[in-house]
Amino acid sequence: MGSYLLSIVLPTQKNWEVLIGTIQNIIDNVRDINNVEIILTISESEVEEYLPQISDLLNLTPHIKILIIDSRREDTSRLHPINNQILIADGEFLLLLNNGILFNSPDVDSMVQKYHGKLCVIEGKNNLSITSPFIVHHKIVEILGLQPLFNSMCSEFGIEIKEPNIS
Repeated sequence: MGSYLLSIVLPTQKNWEVLIGTIQNIIDNVRDINNVEIILTISESEVEEYLPQISDLLNLTPHIKILIIDSRREDTSRLHPINNQILIADGEFLLLLNNGILFNSPDVDSMVQKYHGKLCVIEGKNNLSITSPFIVHHKIVEILGLQPLFNSMCSEFGIEIKEPNIS
């Protein structure tokens, strides 16, 4: 942990175009791509399918880690690969982008930079009825587990920050 400001965790994407669109959206909404790493999960059975296209990802940004998982393992929960992605994340903060969620905020890394060194959960504000994904300090996830990435339970502890500039 520590060489990036933000690690963005992308669970397995079945659709290549959605994955490329999500990564392009990330790149378009950060001021400095060197602040952000993207961590993907690909199942072992899909590696050959993705292999020819991996260079396309690396052409978008070299700050990508690809975790190859054995989909035949007994633990088939969705949390297992996400937990493994978090174990290899080097960012001070973590963001789980699921189901093709896209940013609508330029310079998201600059906004997160304001909270560097602060143990907090950053919740964006949007005009939709759904809640923006939480950006969670890595240490909180280490201490409390994965749940802070999925809900606002941290607000009970008084460590949640509402950031109106992230949506």
